[in-house]
Amino acid sequence: MIIPPEVRQAWLALQQSSQFKPIAEGLSSSQVLQVQLPSTALCLKAWPKTAITSQRLTELHQFQGELSTSHCFIAKIERTMEGATFLKTQDHLWELSSWLPGAPVSASAVTLELGQAAIQAVAQMHATSQSWKCQYGSSPAVTQRIEMLQRFQVRTTELKLSVERADEPLRTLASHTLKHFHSLSSRVEAELKRLTVPLDLFWVLRDLHNEHVLFENGKVTGIIDFGAARMDEPLVDLVRLLGSFRPMDRNSRHEMLLAYFSLMDEVNIRKDSGLLLFGKQSQNQDAVLDRYKLLDEASTLLSAMQWLQWLVVERQQFASETSTLINRWQMLVDRLDLQQW
Repeated sequence: MIIPPEVRQAWLALQQSSQFKPIAEGLSSSQVLQVQLPSTALCLKAWPKTAITSQRLTELHQFQGELSTSHCFIAKIERTMEGATFLKTQDHLWELSSWLPGAPVSASAVTLELGQAAIQAVAQMHATSQSWKCQYGSSPAVTQRIEMLQRFQVRTTELKLSVERADEPLRTLASHTLKHFHSLSSRVEAELKRLTVPLDLFWVLRDLHNEHVLFENGKVTGIIDFGAARMDEPLVDLVRLLGSFRPMDRNSRHEMLLAYFSLMDEVNIRKDSGLLLFGKQSQNQDAVLDRYKLLDEASTLLSAMQWLQWLVVERQQFASETSTLINRWQMLVDRLDLQQW
């Protein structure tokens, strides 16, 4: 990727380095480069203007800045020489941040100890976020999942025709996904509608999975990718993270979820805020666990349907290998087969 001259001139650190190493960004449309300096490294990220607005990036940087002040595992945004958190060029919005050490761990290699370390970091992050901005209202996550279910329900004939025209192995995987959708979607939608009661909302990442948590020597050294962050209920982070850490191990997921409850007690999150109560009363934990399980099932079903949309209906092309994408989709279908939430 060619770095425009105005980007190099915006930050003093970029004028001191000529080493820019591209880093794979998975499914993201943004591009990331490691900037190597004599004594440290930085992260240069280019957001396409088609994917994000200046206002949205400003909001994300405010959230990330609040977290990085308190937690070393959150990258610190480096300001330009004019004091801005990003630079706008013709096609991109550019940001520069600290480089976080460590590497993600695959789901098959995540031990319970690593999972507990990640849960501790998430609890600390959530505590800071809730103390920063918090509001009481209906869950955007629940509303979004109900709307997605309804959109797919009215398109079942169209989806079936697309599946019939698909090549293997996508056709078999898509057929299996549609079968689960037909059998589960009505019940899941009805149960989600019962979760629209008001609760505590604060800024969460919403795309927190194993590839976005960095470890080094058994410790969390980084939580990355704020592109999907917004005000929502905290369970959406836990559903995504625990489902990627231990996708086929319900007991471990629930054990880590209970550890999160205990950690939230330790940091003394408000305990008088309606349904989503992080206290020790068993009935409250049971209610949150039931909510977690339904969100996990709904998210898994809709993620599988989203892959059907992308790979079969739209035939989108991604930077990742097709086999990698199919494996992700297959894991979701395997979880739907298992039905252990």
